[in-house]
Amino acid sequence: MQQKGINAFLPLLPETHRWSDRQKVVHTPLFPHYVFVRIEESPSVRVSILRTNGVIKFVGGLNTGIPIPDEQIESIRTIVSNGTSFYEHPFLEIGRLEILQRSLAVRVDGYQIESA
Repeated sequence: MQQKGINAFLPLLPETHRWSDRQKVVHTPLFPHYVFVRIEESPSVRVSILRTNGVIKFVGGLNTGIPIPDEQIESIRTIVSNGTSFYEHPFLEIGRLEILQRSLAVRVDGYQIESA
């Protein structure tokens, strides 16, 4: 997609894979089968993306795609880029990626809860 000039984002999750003789950190897609793209509203751009090897469809009805709010994408980008410890979590109704029905769990250190 980058060769086509399309702004794409594929968040990766580092996983340690172990074999009998070695171990290696492998980066796997955080949301398997999904790549986020920022595109202009143009049928020709949509067709170009759909003609990319491995692309099946846009998320949403009628292959038009449903925009995911920028703040959700930026939150994922921030978590992935700053080294925060996170993992995929079963889908939640609050703080959710509604369209994808995926959730992330993040551990926030340095905060204490006090009861009043």
